[in-house]
Amino acid sequence: MPSSRTLPLLRWAGLCLLLAALQPVAVAGADGAAPDAGPSVTRIVYHLDSGDRAHFSNVLRYLKEHLGAPGHGPADVRIVLHGEGVRLLESASMDTATAIRIDTLRLQGFEFLVSRRSMEARGLERADLHDVIRDEMVTSGITELYRLQRKGFTYIKP
Repeated sequence: MPSSRTLPLLRWAGLCLLLAALQPVAVAGADGAAPDAGPSVTRIVYHLDSGDRAHFSNVLRYLKEHLGAPGHGPADVRIVLHGEGVRLLESASMDTATAIRIDTLRLQGFEFLVSRRSMEARGLERADLHDVIRDEMVTSGITELYRLQRKGFTYIKP
């Protein structure tokens, strides 16, 4: 049985699942490409390399607002974290409010990709970051940004 401390978080997760079910967001296929939904799928990659906490908050707000934009249809959205940007997921591992904001975006189909090189340069392990799975690790953030742009993703650097 969950503790009284985790119960509100479980309720929040349930609400997020419900909200995610209502959002028309496409999830990438196994090859990393957007699903075959024709040209109506918006493909965007956000570039985050700042370690500033106020910037983190703004970026999370921009991502949330992205889904609420008028005329927004299905989207394949990736957030590439490299350099000091990997600190976003490190701070989320220690801050419940940030973790909930990130989890909500993940439930809506946003994918956070983390540079392994940036983590190593900062002495971070995957366990130091909030809920990062092996598939979200990329060798180099810059290389991943280039790869995604070559696949037709629109580049945004907030």
